[in-house]
Amino acid sequence: TADGHVRGELKPVRAGEQDARLVLAAQSSLSVRVADQDGKAPPRFDLLLLGWNESTGSLADVPRAQIARVFAAQLVDGAYRAGTVDPGSYVVQVEAPGFAKSFSEPFTVGTSEVAREVSVVLRAGGSIRIRIARADGSPLAGASVATLPAFADENPLTKMLGQALPIRTTRATATTSDDGFCELGHLAAGTYQIGVTHADHCESRLRDVVVADGTSIVLPELRLVRGSTVTGTATVDGV
Repeated sequence: TADGHVRGELKPVRAGEQDARLVLAAQSSLSVRVADQDGKAPPRFDLLLLGWNESTGSLADVPRAQIARVFAAQLVDGAYRAGTVDPGSYVVQVEAPGFAKSFSEPFTVGTSEVAREVSVVLRAGGSIRIRIARADGSPLAGASVATLPAFADENPLTKMLGQALPIRTTRATATTSDDGFCELGHLAAGTYQIGVTHADHCESRLRDVVVADGTSIVLPELRLVRGSTVTGTATVDGV
């Protein structure tokens, strides 16, 4: 491995071999231009390079890629120089204050490509408003409302993957106020689940919640039930 070059590998190499030669190809430089729909660049944004699987339309982590916090002073001719990349297919993810998580169009970097510039248009996203109530319809304050990926379920493995995998939707949480309402804003367009938890009530979910860019939706009231408390005694040899 060498900075600015594609990782190379030579095999098999036998013990005692001399003058082995390995030629590393240069990586392509990547520049990213970020602006809102009016063409104005934000004062700061967080940028992350992700892999793109064209056959499945899914995102993937890129080895050694890290989130870069970018300020306007770091831009060169309006673009951020994001470093160098191996040949492959990618998507650039950008998060900026006041906007939803936004993405570039998928792009492919060729083996002989010297430089590539991509653009990301920031989106306002959509918002969700919901009222959480007790079983009798009275408002329930202090309930935690969270957005979940559409594929998330109660399976522990799926829950773990849902936290680790890069996704296009937005992870957001809010707490209900005294009137039982809360609002989740700047959500990237997509299909969500809404998970609701409260210390004294059973967990509940709303599925197939579709959020569109630039829209605000009010979900049906969700009533939580207290459920039952189960107590008992465990014994070993009667003790």
